[in-house]
Amino acid sequence: MKSLSRNSSAYPVTAQAADDHAVCLIGWEGPRPAAWGDNHGVWPVRIVVTKKEMTAADRADLETPHVRVVVLEYVMVETKAHADRLRSALDEVLLGHSEEKMNMPLKHRWRNVRGCFDEGDETSRQIWWGLVLEEAQRLLRTQRRVGERIDTYDADEAYRRLSARAAKGRV
Repeated sequence: MKSLSRNSSAYPVTAQAADDHAVCLIGWEGPRPAAWGDNHGVWPVRIVVTKKEMTAADRADLETPHVRVVVLEYVMVETKAHADRLRSALDEVLLGHSEEKMNMPLKHRWRNVRGCFDEGDETSRQIWWGLVLEEAQRLLRTQRRVGERIDTYDADEAYRRLSARAAKGRV
């Protein structure tokens, strides 16, 4: 299968027309104390749906004056509808993980993942993220769409898919 460069004229047109969305885990770069004298701390994260995974944390980062907010993990899905369903399932799973660790609850859609994986170990976080995704997929299969599994893929696969569509002239 022929693929096109991101610099080709067909690639941006195809990318613009595609409905691929990123489901991102954004959050603080690491845990911080929640209050003066707090020895446990918090590690706020939340799930965000966006077309551009690398800018998913930009708004939250601008709104946080003392801690950087970054994209910690993400997966790509084929449509916004799939992304929204996966986001809801992931949010529910994150809430369960937070409660299981007896973490301090946070406001709005922020979840405290302190202690859910080895802090400072990216591999541990990636393994945990894979488990969270599987739990969310299991949850989706047992909810309203029995047997539903949302196809997830990484940025390299998204590029391959888009470039194949562009090469075929499909938008």
